[in-house]
Amino acid sequence: MVEEEGLEFDILESRRVNCTLMALGQHDRYKNVLTCPAYFDGWSCWPETPAGSSQVIYT
Repeated sequence: MVEEEGLEFDILESRRVNCTLMALGQHDRYKNVLTCPAYFDGWSCWPETPAGSSQVIYT
């Protein structure tokens, strides 16, 4: 069971790191536009999104 918990942590940590890297790489994608920042919710990575719009994530 301990190995499974560690593996789960590794997967989530990897997803978090990938989300952070994606956000850093796209931080100027919407210049001069009000946006909601990229956000990792513990499972999915929500990209930076223009304010007032919606984003759908399929995992």
